[in-house]
Amino acid sequence: MLKFAARKPRVLAAGEASPIRSGPKNNMAAGVLSWLEALDGRILVALNQIVSRSRLLDLFVAWVIDAHIIKFLPFLVVMCWLWFVQTPARERNRQIVLEGVVSAFIAIFAARILALTLPFRDRPIADPELHLIVPFDAGLRTWSSFPSDHAVVAFALAASLYRASPLLGIWGFLHAAILICLPRLYFALHYPSDVVAGALLGIAIAAAVAHLPRRDTVAKLAFGVERQLPSLFYTVAFFTLFELAEMFDSVRILAVHAFRVLRQVLS
Repeated sequence: MLKFAARKPRVLAAGEASPIRSGPKNNMAAGVLSWLEALDGRILVALNQIVSRSRLLDLFVAWVIDAHIIKFLPFLVVMCWLWFVQTPARERNRQIVLEGVVSAFIAIFAARILALTLPFRDRPIADPELHLIVPFDAGLRTWSSFPSDHAVVAFALAASLYRASPLLGIWGFLHAAILICLPRLYFALHYPSDVVAGALLGIAIAAAVAHLPRRDTVAKLAFGVERQLPSLFYTVAFFTLFELAEMFDSVRILAVHAFRVLRQVLS
């Protein structure tokens, strides 16, 4: 099974002591990682037994993977409803919505930063030892598999909704697990540990944002802009939610093309 890529070890000079000392803690950590990797493989192989048994199911799951209307748009529709619904807790709900959007932004950037800075982990679909079957291209990405940025953002949004309503939160967690994360395991775009780590990170980010100092002051400033400049506020809000719904795909594609053009101009 493919593991995290490691740097090439440095050859020690004669008489030089090794900077890494083996011991019970190192052996235990290596054992836990080995167990997790084996568990990842067993889960994916078991799930892969379903693939190709029903072409209709394969087509549906492949569509769900790239369907923004199924993945993140339902979260944003619910958040818009919370924003506009007339209830005694309207101001509190609006503050939760604002903090949920902030959590999602932090989540996606945190996931991308971790994927770039941590040792590279290839997609399980690229592991020849697993012998996984994927009937057609399911949108394989070139960046590291760990952590799942979809899981980070989805569970950050679900955790934010839970603060407004436990029932909405439970729906959010189920939606994130079944319609966002499970299809990515189905086509071996992620290991289960990628998804679990992403989910825990997303929940932690939402909890941290909910306890930021002076968040009430920032929310009041946002409410003031909404009252004084509603056209500007809702224009920015629409663009923000649109990009969040598509996981910044259009911005990313634009940046890639701009970089290619710039490189050609400078070369």
